[in-house]
Amino acid sequence: MRCEEANTGDSAIVSFERGMMLAKSVHTAKSGRGPRKVGRSEGAGEKHRRPYERHEKWSCAFGSTIMPPTSTPERKNIQGAPSMKNILGPLIRRAREREGLKQADLAAKIGVTPGAISNWESGTSHPTSANKHKLEEILGKLSKRAPEASSALDVKESEQDIHTGEVSSFGIWVRDQRLKATLTVPELAKLANISIASLYNLENGKIQNPQAATRDKLADALKTSLPKDVVTETENEQEITGLGSLIDFDPYSKQEWPQCCGVYVLYDVSQRPIYVGKATSSIACRIKYHFDKFWFKDPIVRYGSYIEVKDKKLCYQLEQALIKFLKSNAVVNKQSSERFDED
Repeated sequence: MRCEEANTGDSAIVSFERGMMLAKSVHTAKSGRGPRKVGRSEGAGEKHRRPYERHEKWSCAFGSTIMPPTSTPERKNIQGAPSMKNILGPLIRRAREREGLKQADLAAKIGVTPGAISNWESGTSHPTSANKHKLEEILGKLSKRAPEASSALDVKESEQDIHTGEVSSFGIWVRDQRLKATLTVPELAKLANISIASLYNLENGKIQNPQAATRDKLADALKTSLPKDVVTETENEQEITGLGSLIDFDPYSKQEWPQCCGVYVLYDVSQRPIYVGKATSSIACRIKYHFDKFWFKDPIVRYGSYIEVKDKKLCYQLEQALIKFLKSNAVVNKQSSERFDED
């Protein structure tokens, strides 16, 4: 226990026991009586007297204010910092709605009751680690920062794109076949061995014309053959007369890096071109070179497109023309990265 002498302003601190002794001495001197013997009953009462009563006696003797004893303050949760369990419910609901699943559909895939899904989404209860793992296999990573964790608004915009024709013919075909197979995007991406982000971008129109290998993987995963008219229409939509088709790829998926030569463009999250480059041997080698650069980070780099060009001189000329046309929009590369006869 501590006491601070208010009459002097000093920070002298004495123990509770010493203060009691001093208080009794002052009281005895003022009364003119000798030491008073404490009986058994009074001693017991003094011993068991509540702390604030002993403080009052000591405070009166010195004419000072005594700081009462305080207990250990109760620990409180910091407001505005919800735990993962508190935000898990909304993430599950948002991911389920994004995949177009009802609570009963999701429950059937996991092997629980629809009531369990409802309780998880409302926060009444929380899934076990095993069930959470199943949820992420079906819905994708349950995180606000995950590429697949887009908002419900993004889902509505993606559905609108399909009806306005902004999604490629192949993207529409993939979505229709996926829904018929009752597969979610993460489930199909896993079966096809492609990134979840690539499949989402394909279905919402951010990727128009994926590589032939990606198309074949998706068709095999869906256990159906890809109609030739869908392929032809998709390629024609991205055709550049005299050169070929513009092909999209995921710059963060190494297996999708183009192995051919040609000109490529990297785009940011708003699909603004930020880098124009060329490769006279392998675009994958150039992407690998960029991969460790400070600017090669999402959302600065989100999408990629390329066109195969075998002629080295033409490849150089195309790169220069694109850089000149883009002007300040080519944020990273404002001039040719190397001479046309080097790679």
